Amino acid sequence: MLSKRLKIINNTYEYLSINGLKDLTMNPLLKYLNMSKGSFYHYFKSKDELISNLFFTILDVHIIENKSKIEDSNSLREKLEILYNLYLVDTEENKIFIDLYKDFLLTYGNNDNEFVNLYNKKYKDIFSKVLYKIIQKEIKNGVIKEDSLSTINIVMTTADGMMMYSSSFEEFDLSKEFSIFLDFYIESIKI
Repeated sequence: MLSKRLKIINNTYEYLSINGLKDLTMNPLLKYLNMSKGSFYHYFKSKDELISNLFFTILDVHIIENKSKIEDSNSLREKLEILYNLYLVDTEENKIFIDLYKDFLLTYGNNDNEFVNLYNKKYKDIFSKVLYKIIQKEIKNGVIKEDSLSTINIVMTTADGMMMYSSSFEEFDLSKEFSIFLDFYIESIKI
């Protein structure tokens, strides 16, 4: 059985997938959740804590669902495509996530908020560790250059930068452009 916090997070995701994050206020959300402010604040300190926990949950589920697929993949390209399938695979669910994530970054990107900062740190730590393992294994297998570990931040910031760029330019095809970046990136670190 799901914990009450997880139910609130899941129902908030449903609400946000319909209404977006940009103009989120508590009263309509609480009405959707069928919950009083007092009950809400029993589970979360603030709306910001709820939102950061929502993205923690999405990140955790994404990594858990794809960990064995990454480990079982034979090529660097496949591994990176699996890790970044939220950006590369054109599904309705991924579009909802990308729209919410763009709104999250635009709304909270310059915010000195403890929950948002904690999310950003966790996101960077988790993706860095996964990318580190992927690249380290490919170095060990003699597929890519030894100094390729120094490119982890480049991959992460390029992915997020492209995702943000796509929010400003509707004609920017994130999936296509990120795929082109992966081709270029892999070619530049191959032995």
